[in-house]
Amino acid sequence: MGLKDIVTAIFFSVIFVFVFIVATYISGKIFVAHSIPYIENGLAAFMGAFFAFLFLRVSDWLTKLYDRQVKGYNGLVKLDQALNRNLALIAHELFVMKSHEGALKETKEEDKISSSPQKFDLFPIHDEILLELTDIKLINELFRYNDDLRKVNYDMSAANDSLNNLIQYSRDRGDVATYLYNVEKIKSQSFPIYKKFLNNKIKEETFNLLAKTRVLSKRKRPLFTKIMFWIIRIDYSEKLLEKIKDEKKTVLEEYKLIQKESLKEIKKIINKKD
Repeated sequence: MGLKDIVTAIFFSVIFVFVFIVATYISGKIFVAHSIPYIENGLAAFMGAFFAFLFLRVSDWLTKLYDRQVKGYNGLVKLDQALNRNLALIAHELFVMKSHEGALKETKEEDKISSSPQKFDLFPIHDEILLELTDIKLINELFRYNDDLRKVNYDMSAANDSLNNLIQYSRDRGDVATYLYNVEKIKSQSFPIYKKFLNNKIKEETFNLLAKTRVLSKRKRPLFTKIMFWIIRIDYSEKLLEKIKDEKKTVLEEYKLIQKESLKEIKKIINKKD
């Protein structure tokens, strides 16, 4: 039952009760005037029970509505974090391709198999967030986005397996020519498709979803969350920024001291072995 149906039901209930009270009052005046005190007491008891029931139902509905709003807001926050991680993963995938291209170039120059230690990472698929969101358009977009990520993951996983098997095979046999031929083929045929799909589609979809998620999270922030944000928010004044700058210096000094002490311990261990 939607909000419109609930409001309509409450409206008609109130009208029914009003008509019932008026009709009972008039009939009492006409037919049973001497019984009016009893009728009034009965009506008072009925009205008390009715409005108590009405209050409980409305209160329960408002509680469920607020809980759903909180769940939806938490889903938006989780989605924001997941999309930011995906942007970092897109950059990583592009870096891995560049790393393999560099290894291929080095192999050509030195006539010796040189491989990159980098591997493609798979994008996490957060289907559980779909159940928390409330905006149907965003849900549909995220559903399609997750399908695109699955396609990318399949290709990235296949590329990892192909490169690993190729490197292992070529090194075991010292076959530089086979390695060069197959890696060059992957570089010229597969990598351009991966780059185009990641840059033109996945990255664009990620930015669009991230923008919508942030706008919706601001508009759909629950009332008590808004109050808490207002109470605990921090204004980054010049004074606070100066304190952060000073604290950063302290952290760096502590880090250097730890590094120095660690080097001393390492030297002691090495000297004892000697």
